[in-house]
Amino acid sequence: MQYFQLGNHKIYIENYNNDFLILKEANSISKIIPQLGQALFEAKFKFTDEVISTETEVCLKLNQNYSSKEIYEIINMSVKAFDKKNLNKQTPGKTYNLPVCFESGTDWNLIEDNCKTTTEKYINEILNIEFTLAMYGFLPGFLYLTGLPPHMQCKRKSSPTKIIPPNSLAIGAQYLGLYSIPSPAGWNIIGSSAFTVSNVPKLPPNLLKVGDKIKLKRITQDELTILQSSDHNLISYNAKS
Repeated sequence: MQYFQLGNHKIYIENYNNDFLILKEANSISKIIPQLGQALFEAKFKFTDEVISTETEVCLKLNQNYSSKEIYEIINMSVKAFDKKNLNKQTPGKTYNLPVCFESGTDWNLIEDNCKTTTEKYINEILNIEFTLAMYGFLPGFLYLTGLPPHMQCKRKSSPTKIIPPNSLAIGAQYLGLYSIPSPAGWNIIGSSAFTVSNVPKLPPNLLKVGDKIKLKRITQDELTILQSSDHNLISYNAKS
C-alpha cells in the first residue's frame, strides 16, 4: 500500500479503481486527519469532485481529470500544508452554548437501563462536558460530537424510531449527535435543541466548523418554544448571551 510521511505521521493511500482515494493514518483515530481533510478540500483540485473527511480518513471522489501522476500533487500539497499550517497542532475552535430542552427526550428509559443511572444524574453530568465537533454526516448537517466518557455511552436502539423532529439531540455509542433535519433515528433521543446548525440554502451550509466546542445549556419547554420562535440562530444567540 502506498504511503507518505507528514512529520511522524504515516499517511496511507488506498485507490479504488481510480474512482476514490482514501487517505488514513495507522491510528484508528488521528489528530491530523481532520486538518488534512480541510487542507485537501481547500486545495480545490481539478481532478476531484468531492472531499469528505471524518475522524479517521479522508475520501477524495475523483473525476475524469485524474491520472496516476496526480497522486504526487496530493502528496506535495499535503506536505506543504503540513509545513505551513503545522497540521499536527490543532487550531482551537470556538466555543458555543447550545440550549437544550431535556424534557422532550423520548429515550431516557434506554439511557437509564444501559448506563445504570437516573435521568437527572445523566443530565447533570452531560452539562459539565465540553464536546468537540468531530465531523459531519450521515445526514446533511448531522453533528458528531466527541467527549462522552465510557460510562455515559449508550448503544444504538435495536428498533429505530420511524421519524424524529429536526434539532433532536441523541446519544449513539461514543458520540453525542444532533439531527438537523427530520429523519428516522437509531440513536437515543435525549432532548431538543432550540437552534439548527444548518445554514442551507446559504453557503457555507453549516454554521459550525470541525474542532468547534459545544457546551449544553439546560432550558425549559417554555424557553424552548420562545427561542424557536425567535430570529436567532446558534451564532447570534451566543453573541448575545
